[in-house]
Amino acid sequence: TLRVRREAQVRFHDLDLRRPIDQARSQLFHRLRLLGLRWIVPAESSVQSQGTFRETWQSRWEPEYSVAIVEASVWGTTVESAAAARVDKIIAEGSLVELTETVERCLLADLPGALDRLLATLADKAALDADVVHLMDALPALARAQRYGDVRQTDTGALRKVSEVLVVRICAGLQRAVARLDATNAAAMRRRIDAVNTAIGLLSESVRNRWLDTLAAMIDRTDVHGLLLGRIVRLLLDAERLSDVSLRLQRALSAGVPAADKAAWVDGFFSDGALLLIHDAELRGLLDYWVCQLDDGQFVETLPLLRRTFGTFAATERQAIAERVARTVVLKLKTADFR
Repeated sequence: TLRVRREAQVRFHDLDLRRPIDQARSQLFHRLRLLGLRWIVPAESSVQSQGTFRETWQSRWEPEYSVAIVEASVWGTTVESAAAARVDKIIAEGSLVELTETVERCLLADLPGALDRLLATLADKAALDADVVHLMDALPALARAQRYGDVRQTDTGALRKVSEVLVVRICAGLQRAVARLDATNAAAMRRRIDAVNTAIGLLSESVRNRWLDTLAAMIDRTDVHGLLLGRIVRLLLDAERLSDVSLRLQRALSAGVPAADKAAWVDGFFSDGALLLIHDAELRGLLDYWVCQLDDGQFVETLPLLRRTFGTFAATERQAIAERVARTVVLKLKTADFR
């Protein structure tokens, strides 16, 4: 009975940030989150699909939240002052990644004074942090914060400068960071590269060009894991920076390359890339030929990677690929000379 009563108290709040009253509500909700109060949290809704001017929140009151409010009161006498004090605590003790995540939340909560202090500390800490992994983990939150600033008509000039400094330092250290990684670390680095690439799409064109130039300088290296090489080639293809992708795929699948390295390259290149296989007959033919040439041992060795790659495709996409491969086989049989 208690569970039913609690579920009945759940409410959803769809906010349109173009309305001043909803913008004020959003700021209040984000300030409560900074204070660790879980009474109201972001939620998923069909309304969210209408763009970044929309937010959906879910609220549900629990008895223990009364105690949480009392505990949060030590930070200040108002929600705004308490949230700002909580940010100052993070400024004093937080890591680089924690600071960047707080930038996003501070901007959403409309705490300009705390945001200025946070950005100053963030710039100092980023200048001293030589770990490229930390810088890569920090950038996406900053890039997202710029987008939210545009929605709320907030000046994000200082935020943009910090983001661009991070990109410059990432580009300077990435070449060393990707060298001689094992499969596990290469997979983690690939996720970071994807995240940075997405984040840079929200920044200026000059920053994006610097990033793509850095990636282009790595595609012919022999000390970079095949998973990363395949992914970098794919990102450059999507950016229309490469014209010899078919040749690179053919080289990656050549006879002298170990089967596991081939599968890693394929995984990096084709993951989430069903449209490439559906519409590019040349790439599809090269991949099909390579799979057909695998012996029993090589097939068993590469099968887990191949399944993981194709598992990212939707069922309809896999069906479309299979139909095109089958159509190619039938066409070859019809034109073959069996004499």
